[in-house]
Amino acid sequence: MSDLPTKDDFFAHGLSVCPLPDDDTDCPICLENFTSAPSTPNGATDEDAESYVPLQMPCCNNVFCYRCINTWLNSANTCPTCRVRLFEGPESEPEREPFESTDSETYDEEDLDELMEYYSEWGYVTDD
Repeated sequence: MSDLPTKDDFFAHGLSVCPLPDDDTDCPICLENFTSAPSTPNGATDEDAESYVPLQMPCCNNVFCYRCINTWLNSANTCPTCRVRLFEGPESEPEREPFESTDSETYDEEDLDELMEYYSEWGYVTDD
């Protein structure tokens, strides 16, 4: 049994609004300036101001704006910086769909041979 909270409990109690950092005033994800909860920059709505309120992570004390950490935690259960698990959730990365090229260009064997020769000359491909 895990000692980690559920996602709902973590969102309700795991993150805390912190004072504006003195040394680093920008969110490390979006690079926007943090705002204090009561202040609203000129031309911004209250909702905009709340988006950039600094929230402190309980595991490592890293600080992110509300908008970025909320977006991150809706698809992951770890700190974006140190990757510590914050709440119950999938242990592994979700399976991704295989990449499908949208490029309609096709290559014949001669083109591929030329590419292999080019990359071999630069040391990107070896005969091992």
